[in-house]
Amino acid sequence: MIWIKFTAPTANSGLTYVGDSAVSATNGYVLGAAGGADATLELNFSPGSITMDTFYIDAASNGDDVSWAAIFR
Repeated sequence: MIWIKFTAPTANSGLTYVGDSAVSATNGYVLGAAGGADATLELNFSPGSITMDTFYIDAASNGDDVSWAAIFR
């Protein structure tokens, strides 16, 4: 994978976190609740590459989601 974008949907009620296997509410990139400008994380690994299993998600509220799109090489 050379590019990925994570987005917290507008229906989320709490914060969500993106990180490695140690992701938690105190360790990870915070995606804001309810959409907003701080609800997106975009990462570009070009010209290198990284595997999808590098990323983990933690949600502060049960039922909250993270949408993602990726470009693979």
